[in-house]
Parts: sequence; structure tokens; C-alpha cells
Amino acid sequence: MRYASKINTHGLGAVRYQDFKRILRETPISLERLIAGEPGPDDGGGADADFIAVSSVPLAKLAQEGGSVSLQEKPRFTEETARLNKRLGERPNDLAAWTELIKLQDDLIRPDDQAKMSLLTAVNEKRQSIYEAALREFPNNVNLLSGYMRVCQELWDTATLLTRWDRILKSHSHSITLWKQYLDFRQTNSSTFTVTSCIELYETCIDIMRSDIRTDMERREEILLHALTRACSLLAQSGFIERAVALYQAMIEFNCFCPPAFTTQSYEQRMGMFEGFWDSELPRFGEEGALGWASSLMQDPSSMDFSCLPEGDFTIGNADPISAFHREETIREFHNWLPLRGSEDDEPDDPYRAVLYEDVSTLMFEATLPQTRHQLVHNLLHLLAVQLNSGVSSNAEFFQDPFVHSEHANYSAANLFWPVEKHALQHPTEVLSTEQGQATLESDPFSVPIKTYPQSTSTTFGASAWFRQWTPQDAKVFQDSGFQRKEFVRNIFLQSQNMLASIPDLMPLLIAFESGCDGFSGTKRAQKTAKSLLSTDRMNLSLWNAFAQTEIGRGKTAEARKVYETALSSYRSFPAENQRESPLLYFMMADMEYQAGFPDKSLSILVHFALDETGQISEELPKPTVVLKARKALGQRLEILVASASGLALGPNERALLDALSCYGLLEYLAQGWKDAQRIYEQVLDSLRARDSSPTVLEEVVFEEYIRLLFQHARSGATFKPGLMRDIAERGLARFPCNILILTMYGWNEARTKMDNRVRRLLDLQLSKSPSHILWTFAIWAELHQRQVYNVNLVRSLFERALACPSSKHSVSLWYLYIQFEQREGDLGKVKTLFFRAIQECPWKLYMLPFHRIRAAFDDDEVKDIVNLMEEKELRVRTTLEA
Repeated sequence: MRYASKINTHGLGAVRYQDFKRILRETPISLERLIAGEPGPDDGGGADADFIAVSSVPLAKLAQEGGSVSLQEKPRFTEETARLNKRLGERPNDLAAWTELIKLQDDLIRPDDQAKMSLLTAVNEKRQSIYEAALREFPNNVNLLSGYMRVCQELWDTATLLTRWDRILKSHSHSITLWKQYLDFRQTNSSTFTVTSCIELYETCIDIMRSDIRTDMERREEILLHALTRACSLLAQSGFIERAVALYQAMIEFNCFCPPAFTTQSYEQRMGMFEGFWDSELPRFGEEGALGWASSLMQDPSSMDFSCLPEGDFTIGNADPISAFHREETIREFHNWLPLRGSEDDEPDDPYRAVLYEDVSTLMFEATLPQTRHQLVHNLLHLLAVQLNSGVSSNAEFFQDPFVHSEHANYSAANLFWPVEKHALQHPTEVLSTEQGQATLESDPFSVPIKTYPQSTSTTFGASAWFRQWTPQDAKVFQDSGFQRKEFVRNIFLQSQNMLASIPDLMPLLIAFESGCDGFSGTKRAQKTAKSLLSTDRMNLSLWNAFAQTEIGRGKTAEARKVYETALSSYRSFPAENQRESPLLYFMMADMEYQAGFPDKSLSILVHFALDETGQISEELPKPTVVLKARKALGQRLEILVASASGLALGPNERALLDALSCYGLLEYLAQGWKDAQRIYEQVLDSLRARDSSPTVLEEVVFEEYIRLLFQHARSGATFKPGLMRDIAERGLARFPCNILILTMYGWNEARTKMDNRVRRLLDLQLSKSPSHILWTFAIWAELHQRQVYNVNLVRSLFERALACPSSKHSVSLWYLYIQFEQREGDLGKVKTLFFRAIQECPWKLYMLPFHRIRAAFDDDEVKDIVNLMEEKELRVRTTLEA
């Protein structure tokens, strides 16, 4: 047995040690027992088991109760209440009427009443009464139960809420909506939060969903993956990064490298076999020398080298105890992110450095769908601070959930959020005495540090004046987050080629990743990697494009042109499946020539593609008749591609459509002008919406490419109406309200017209319809960068509104940024207050700030109390604070 006893397990995996405080925190009755129906202290049976005490107040009076607070009811409110009461009196089983009546209570709260707690309490009590009456008619309606518990959370104490939640989940154990809400409540309730208890809940949730046969497989795996992602994020943010990394390694090995002989066995049987692989200590996914579970059957573990990453220098010198504690914690966190490997003779000082089979098995599940397996790899990259999403819509739950996003909650990333120089106005009438060369939303819109938009070819490679999913600044944040992570990430990309369901277009992402790291030397390494990959996969046209883009990155356009010409001269001999990506090469080459100032050359390339010509591309401007023929040919090709693309994901058909559309749009723009190019994009958008009324990731990327071409048109010096960009962006945001690319271009457009308030009004509208931590973060960034100066009070107001909003009040990033904002303003009193508010809303993170970044706001005793609080919450404390 290795490192520790496996006798007992907790949410943190195998218990490494027991202590008095942990035993005191043990819960007598577990949630699993309640779900299984075992009696608890509050379950006496009989009438008490009915978890909703239905109000005896007549329906006609429900919406007129106001408690001890006088509610100002407008005539419209009174009329609507009377109408709905009459309707419900006649048809009490009218669910729509109940929902409308609950929603109507919002009219009692005006924007300036938000801070009046007595009024909010009175309105919530009314809502509670209505919910209870509605649940009498619909006792199993999940939406009503969810809303009811959300209101109760504002009114009841923690013990009452926990009892009610246990009873609800006992009867609705398979409701992912209720589970997610319960997990949110438990993770954010500072009085009861511990890392162990929350991870145990994730284990229970995954165990229940794993055996669920009623939910559609695709939806079930989506839920399971999101639960795993949240659990890993919680572990990483609370200090247990080794276990989070190991969980992804285990999931990928189990699902993507399973030996073929085991695929017919049951999940339990395969898990039994997998335990042997995990305990063998053979290299795992991402590690040097890892071959995968299937190939490991032929390996001899005794011949492996279990060398780990070198430890940091923990020599503290003569630093005071608090500084010494912070330095050692920081160094250990920076170096010790990869699970410790070794033999049982290598007893570690920190028992959580080793990750046992019991630590990962309770959170694992079977991933059968290719998209689930692919997303596991991308989520691991995200955990390691590599923000490459491979075409995930901004509407996706992955982006919308603040619990899995803490990108700005570290010093390196947060520094990218602020203006380079602090230019602040204390009052709206104050002005600077001198002009500063500060980058603004108008001059540099692409510096926005929020990457919430689906990744496409244009945001991976292409013209420098556009958004980039991976930049040198992102690479700096990545390298500051952990020691020697670059080689591990490189191994992730390379080893993913051998997965059972390999990820298409992953190797170009490796080249993009390397291009962004280490400046010019990174570009050289990316070029070397591209050549190496092409030596074994010469028919991969996306690799040829990536190779050419590395040459552009080195400033060698002529070399890039030769790469494109070589690929285009030979691709027709490739199999049809490989030829499908030819539009990508034509568009990227044409775009390169256009950006270099050769529009005629660009037009010749596009005509050559449209007419499927062979031979060398002409240097001369095509004749009008030839261009007309090319336009017709591309139009026919586009119709076929639109019909074959599903839009639900960016697969080969969808990418072929996007590349052909980009070719056609640029051809029309160069040959006929903007209006004809606009017509093409509008036709495609109309076709996609006619086929699928709900927003799709394909439609989202079409909007992005549409706006990109319009941006290039605006920068060309041609006649440009800002209203055109405004209209397209607003239509795109109506479908994809959190798409940062579209939002930023809307802000850029309005900044040029000096219409600041229009951006604010749009954001207020978006936030009223679909509030999100993404929108609040962007609203704050836009306010900071709208002009060369910013209004301190306005920025502070935005932070306060964001952190009062239910959808963003638990955003670690927003709290970190707000604390740093007040620190930059020099208000230590506010900094201290914000810190304690932050750990109240996010009790799993941010505790280390008082040890260094905001040290001046705290005395020594307060800092020592924070360490005790960390231990109470079971956050990772790697060293001891000397008295």
C-alpha cells in the first residue's frame, strides 16, 4: 500500500490523517442515506414528511400580503393581480398563471429599492406564499421547486434550508436542475462549506447520474462532464490541483485509451481493471513517455523512471513568519501541480501530493460520445490556463457557469485587465491636464482579456488586427501559473493523436500554442513542429495552413506564399476526405495577400478556387466575365454546403461551409463591393435561422466572420456607416448575448462615434435580459477602456451591481478584480471589507491575498486567524505558519 491508508474515504479521497476538528465536522446523516430513504432526525414519517407546508390563505389574498412593510402597488399591478387571482380561482391547475403571478411580484421592486432589505423580505415572503400554493397543485414541478428554494434561501436559516433540501432531493434525486442549485448553495454557504463535504456531494451527483437511464445519453454525458468540470475547478481553486489534474488524466486514460479487449465489459469490470493500471505507476496522459492504458499492458513498470518535477527552493532566509509562510506556499503551489509519482519508499511530506485510485474513481464515469471525450482534453487544457475551446458556443453552460472560471483571479491575468497606466477620474467633471498615450477600446479593441467566443480559423491564425484565442500575453499568464507546464501541455496535444476518437484540427492548435510562447523562439519551435508533423501527415491541409501561418508570424510572407503554393499544387492528388479542407487554404492565402496590400492577387486566388482551376495561380487581375462565372460557381457550392451543415457543432461540414463562405464573401467584396458581400452573409444567416430557430454555434461564427469583413471594410478608408456595424452586432447579440467578440466590436464602433452611453445602454439591456458574470466583467472592462480616463465611482458602482447579481455574486474573478481595483485606488479600508465579503460569497478561494497582495490592510493576528479559517474550511495549507 502506497503513501497512506485506504481504509476510509472522504470527498478529498483517501483520508490522509484524522484530527479532532474533522471528527467534530462529521455529519451524522449523509445525503446518500436520505436519498436511499433511511430515516434521519427530522424524518418522523406521517404528515411531517410532506416537505411543503401549503399556506391556508385563500388564493384571492395571496398576492396582497405584504407583511409588516407597506408595499406600493401601482394600479396596473392591482388589476393584473385581480385578473390572475380570478383565473386561478377558476382553474387552479393553470401553471402558466401561477408563473405569471410569481413574476408579477417583481413589479413591487424598483431599481432604487434594491438596498431596502425590509422591502425585499416582504416581497420574498409573498413569493414564498404563492410558490407554496402553486406547489400544492404541482408538487413535482422542478421549476417551481427551484424557484421556491431560491426564495427560501433569502428567508430561512441554514439548518432549515439544509433539512428542506435533503427532503426535496430525496424525492427528486434525478433532477439535474435541483442538483445544480443545491451544489451552488452548498458551495457558497460559508457557514457550512468545507471542501470535503462539497466534493462528497459531487460524488453523489455523479453516482446518481451515472446510473440514470431516463435521460438522453447526449444530455446525460453533458451533465456528467459539467459536474466533473466543476468538481475539478473546486479542487484546483481550493489548493488540490494534483487531484484535479489526476482526475482528467484518469478520465482520458479510461475512456480514450481503453484496451480493445475490455470494451465489451461492464463499467464496473473495466474500473476494476483500470485500478491495476493506475496503481502500476506507469506514465499517464500528458506525462513524458505515456503510451496510454491500452499500450501499457505490454510495459514493465519496474523499468520506468518515476522522476518528478524538481522541487522549488524553500529556503526562506530571515523573512518574518508571515512572509516566509506566503513564500513557501507560493513556491510549493507553483512547483507541485503534477501528481507525485514514485514507490512506497518515497514518503512525501505533504500526503495530498500523491493521488490514489480512491481519489479519482468516485468522480469518474463512462464517456461514450466523441464530443465528450474531446471536451475532456479541452477542459484539462482550460484547467492548466490554456484557453483554447475548439468551437464552443458562448451560450454553452461551460462559459456561463462562474464556478468553473477564475481566469482573472491571479496577479498575472488581472494585470491584463487594467489600463496600462492608471488614469482615473474621481468625479465626472474632472479632466486630465495632459493627454496620455493610453490604449482604448477604439485604438486597441483586441486586447480584451475575456475569451468568450467560439474559436475559429480567424481567431486562431490570420491577420494581426483581429481577435486571438491565444496570444503572447496569454502564454505569459500560463507560464506564471505552474512550473514546466509547457512540456506537459505539448504532450497532451501530441498524445491526443492516439486516442480512440482522435480530435480533428488539434495539431494546428499545438502550433498556435507554441507560436504564442517564448516570443521569437516559440515561433521557431512552432515552425519546427509543423515541419515534423507534416513529415508524417502530408495530406493534412490544416497543418499546411498552420505551417504557412508560422512563417507569417516570423514576418516572412514570401515563405508563407511558397508553402501555400506547394500545398495547393498537390492537394488534388489527396483522397477526397483530405481535399475537403482546400477552401481553408485558398481563403487564408487570399486573406494574406489582401492584408499585405495586394487585392488583385487576392481576387485571382479566389477565382482560381471558385472555378477549380489547376496549374499556377495567375498574377493578373481576372476579367469581369471570369469573375462573374466564379461568383456563380461559389454561390452554387455554398448552397450545397449550407444544406449539409447541421450547425450544432463545428465539424468538418460546418468548417467547410465557413471557409467557403469566407471565400465567397471576400470575392464579392473585392469584385463588387460591400453590399454584395453583405447579401451573401445575410442569405446564409437567413437559411440557418429558417432551419433551426434556436441559436447554433455555426450561426455564431458566421456572425463573427461577417463582422470581421465589415471591420476590414471600415479600416480600408472606404465609406462606412456606423449604423451598419451597430445593426449587425445588435442582431448577433440578440442571439448570443455573451459573445465578447461581437460586444467588443460594438464598443469599438460606438467609441469611434464617441457614443459612450449607447454601449452602457446596450449592456444594461443585455444584463436585464440575461445577467451573466461574463457580461458584468466585460461591462467593467469596457468602462475602464472606453476613454483614456475612467470614472472611479462609475467603475465601483458596476462592481457593486455585479456582485449583488445572483448570476455573478459568486464569481471569484470579479471579487479578485474588485479587491485589486480598490487597492489600486489606495483605499485599504475598502480592500479589507471586500476581502471578508469575498470569502463569504466564495469560501473556497482568495484566502492567500492578505499574506502578500493586500498585506498592509491586515495585522498579524488577523492573518493568523485566516490560516485557522482555511484549515476549518479544509482548504489546502501546505506549510505551517510559525507563531
